[in-house]
Amino acid sequence: MKTLIAYTTTHGAAAECARKIAALTAGPVDVVDLKRNPAADPAPYGKVILGCSVYGGAVQKAARRYCRTYQSELLKKPMGIFFSCLSDDEKSLRAYLERNFPPEIVRRLAAGAALGGAFYFTAMNPAERFASKIIAGFYARSHGIAAPDGKSDFIAFSEEKIAAFADRMNRAEGGR
Repeated sequence: MKTLIAYTTTHGAAAECARKIAALTAGPVDVVDLKRNPAADPAPYGKVILGCSVYGGAVQKAARRYCRTYQSELLKKPMGIFFSCLSDDEKSLRAYLERNFPPEIVRRLAAGAALGGAFYFTAMNPAERFASKIIAGFYARSHGIAAPDGKSDFIAFSEEKIAAFADRMNRAEGGR
């Protein structure tokens, strides 16, 4: 069964998660950036994974638009949604799903997860760097790791969560 991994990203964290999931996915996989190809038709695929980053509790418009545009097709097959973000509690994950996606899709998800995230300081403008350094600093202190300096990239993906998400999607049945 062929799998579509469609993602939206601002600085590349969701793209990195998509590549990691693709490497762990059984069978053929197509990885598509929805900003470059917003009309990636899910119809020919047996499973669909949607990935996006979270900023202030919201995901990119392209991810929400994709779910609205293809909702009837997405409801026919196993689907997973992952977030590249530093929130790692179930309550935040549920809030992100419910705030950003149609309830019909959220109710049927085969997998949903927050996989960790990254702050690519080297790709940010000064305002983004300033705000992101504060957020990453809070995360680092709460997890007992060194706070970022705001110059070097800060990467905190959970390989364990990525593997568990891919495993849930590999075991998901249904679709065509």
